[in-house]
Amino acid sequence: MPYSGDDYLKLLDLTGEGQPQKYNDMLKDYHRLVAARHPLPDYREMTKAEAEKHLAAFKTRLAKALGVLPHEDTTPPQVHSAGIISRNGYTLEKIWFESMPGRPISAHIYRREPCPDAPMPGILVVHGHGAQGKAQPATQFRSFELAKRGFVVLTVDCAGLGERAAAGHTSIPIYVTGVSPQALILFDNMRALDLLTSFPDVAPSRIGLTGSSGGGTQTTYLAALDERVTASAPTASVNAYEDHSAHSSSYYCSCELVPGLVQFGDIGDVLAIAAPRAVLVLMGTRDRTFPAKGARESFLRALDAFTVLGVPENIEKYEAYAPHSYCHTMREAVYDFFERRLMGAASARSEDFSPVFEDPDGSEISVFAGSPPPRFA
Repeated sequence: MPYSGDDYLKLLDLTGEGQPQKYNDMLKDYHRLVAARHPLPDYREMTKAEAEKHLAAFKTRLAKALGVLPHEDTTPPQVHSAGIISRNGYTLEKIWFESMPGRPISAHIYRREPCPDAPMPGILVVHGHGAQGKAQPATQFRSFELAKRGFVVLTVDCAGLGERAAAGHTSIPIYVTGVSPQALILFDNMRALDLLTSFPDVAPSRIGLTGSSGGGTQTTYLAALDERVTASAPTASVNAYEDHSAHSSSYYCSCELVPGLVQFGDIGDVLAIAAPRAVLVLMGTRDRTFPAKGARESFLRALDAFTVLGVPENIEKYEAYAPHSYCHTMREAVYDFFERRLMGAASARSEDFSPVFEDPDGSEISVFAGSPPPRFA
């Protein structure tokens, strides 16, 4: 029987949880060799103009390495509604739209009930590698809690997960086309932003973005490459590249890999591109997938860049005593961040957390209810 992608990663044993494998040491050693040949510049030794020039060049090179698809037409996609559910303090509309012909995206729109009179900030919520996609419990919790606070929230299924399982997610051979899996995900999310910013009840100049794990990776790259994102909160995802690829677990995915990145930068530089817009980096001190050591290093590198650019206050960090997750305290930190950054509030109220999960299997909020849309790509 041929090996699946997961079996292949287990054979490589990048976690160190089983018997040590020579491949792990080889990867670590090779990373050090590459890093030695391509040392990263120190932002603290740059002027503001030098830092701006460096980050502009890095952004261009990053987009090219990812193989980012052209996104010149920002006309919002046509929305197909599958019904609205009214709940305690909010509504959930089940929709789907196409990011490109033949590439449908299942999504939810959360709104406070009753709706605010004035246009409110919008939040794009993306998810990680959980099979439930946008219906994951933590994703639902943060989405309806943000809606109850007045944000208009759009959640989308990532390709290959949730109701888009048929679209496929990991595909290493796609790299031969010059396009990475993350580039396709970025395009989907940019089209989601086209939709979110077109809503009459959304203030397009106040857009937030958050996700955890693989969704945190999406958050980091989308915030870097799409300036419509005003405030971003990547969770349980930020790391130094060496720690993530060579020292952490085998659960990383090809969608999180950028060809050649360590030859010209690291995750701290990706965070830095978002300056002067607001960023909150959230990490768990017990996270083995994205260890806190690398997360702190990347945060500090980005902080150096924000400082040289004159906006050190616009990058923040929150650490939770938690494993790999988007836990209750992390969610509360994100509510506080978005309310301060997008609403001008002094602080946020506590989460209305209930141990009773409203839709355990996601069946009530399924967009397609078991039936695929007209076309799946």
